[in-house]
Amino acid sequence: MTATELRWDPPGAGRWDSDPVHWPKPAARLAQAPFVNGTREGLGRAFARHGLPFRTLDMAFVNDVLFQRIVLCDADELERRAPIATHARDVEQWRTDAERWRTTVKPRRLAVNLALQDVDPLELDEASYVKYLRDLTTELQAAIDEHMDLVCIGDVIGRLLLAGEPWGIANADLLALLAGSSPGSTEAAASARAIATMLRGAVVTSLVEARAVSDDVRHAIDAHVRLHGWRMLDSYGPDGTTLAERPELLLRTIVSVLDRPVVDVAALERQIRRRVPPKDRTRFDELLADARDAYGVRDDNEGLTLLWPMGLLRRALLAATRRLGRDAFVLDLDEIESLLLERGGPSIDEVADRVRRREVAAAAIPSTIGVDHEVAPDIPAAILPSLAAAEAAWGAELVAGDAVGIGIGKLPYTGRACVCADAASALDELAPGDVLITSTTTSAFNAVLTIAGALVVEAGGPACHAALVARELGLPAVVGLADATTRFRTGDLVTVDPATGSVVAA
Repeated sequence: MTATELRWDPPGAGRWDSDPVHWPKPAARLAQAPFVNGTREGLGRAFARHGLPFRTLDMAFVNDVLFQRIVLCDADELERRAPIATHARDVEQWRTDAERWRTTVKPRRLAVNLALQDVDPLELDEASYVKYLRDLTTELQAAIDEHMDLVCIGDVIGRLLLAGEPWGIANADLLALLAGSSPGSTEAAASARAIATMLRGAVVTSLVEARAVSDDVRHAIDAHVRLHGWRMLDSYGPDGTTLAERPELLLRTIVSVLDRPVVDVAALERQIRRRVPPKDRTRFDELLADARDAYGVRDDNEGLTLLWPMGLLRRALLAATRRLGRDAFVLDLDEIESLLLERGGPSIDEVADRVRRREVAAAAIPSTIGVDHEVAPDIPAAILPSLAAAEAAWGAELVAGDAVGIGIGKLPYTGRACVCADAASALDELAPGDVLITSTTTSAFNAVLTIAGALVVEAGGPACHAALVARELGLPAVVGLADATTRFRTGDLVTVDPATGSVVAA
């Protein structure tokens, strides 16, 4: 098939949706199978363990673009899961999941990532490089499986939000109480701030100059890059960029760390608690403590299980591209091996055509393909509380934009607008103190939002990644403001007012 003959045929029965938030463009071939398989296996186990009515989230790549559909359980499986759902709530299965992450999965994933990173793929001979690539993709699938296996922990946040409805407390107010509970979101910012403190008073225009200031600065920068340099910044797949590839961006995130007012979460908690009926305050305290615990695991695991392994795959594919003299991002593992070992493989012209096809696909991604004929089964009563918590958590994250957004923080901020259609352009254009206005962000952006003065996104609710990162960084934000990227232009002076959920010309 040539670049001009793309078809968007559904990969199976039912309706398949694209994912413009996490996978907005065609993905590297080598990332596709690990992501599909890891997601299917990890989510399938998590849903079954918690008694939810879904078999898994089925995924497939069409023209290298990700499409997905939820797979519901049949009636027989729902009956089997009903007592499992009750048991999972009774024994608080999420606590076991969280503890497994902290004591077992996280230490191993950190060690594996560092071990893979410490191997320079450019220094390996061809056979060793192929083995390294196979080991890396195996670990990538395992890491994605680990990430998806933890997804039900977020349902604990949904329980807090459901409890707030009869109390008349908005989701945004309850979620504001979770600020400071996600150390994984602020780890890179804290590291950058520490380096900035060491550099105070020094005038540096490059990372080389910064490293030359002192041995302590050099060691701190090296440690920062070792833990954060090869994590994806602007994408969940390996087709974006990383800090390690952008020394000028890394320097910006260090020397331009902004001081922000510290939110008094304890005072805010006292205010919200007074709005809870006295008879329910003990329950409020328990739900809030649980939500804070779950909130911390959510983003803590994403950096280690998804963004970092994908960044290492990117590094390996860049090395393959240099070795082969052709774009390795459009090749699968067997093709890379054949080309490296001179056993044949796609020609330069064939690879170039695949690259062109990706460009055509990126410009014409349909939101859905296929038709949904599935009839939702009746859900047993025992499953409904678990399903309601899951839907509350998802609903607070996946919110379409509106004329008035949802504010994160209390204080207004006025600054120069930096309007970016996507994350990649934001990395190039964002200046210290700018108001970043974009379609959406993911936790991949944690390392660079330290230099923004405020954040505005078109899609997302109070539990979306943009809101989460804004809370953790003390960044004034408005999320879910429809058409924000068309209302303003880069260079406009704007005021972001979280109290009213508005952004206006200053």
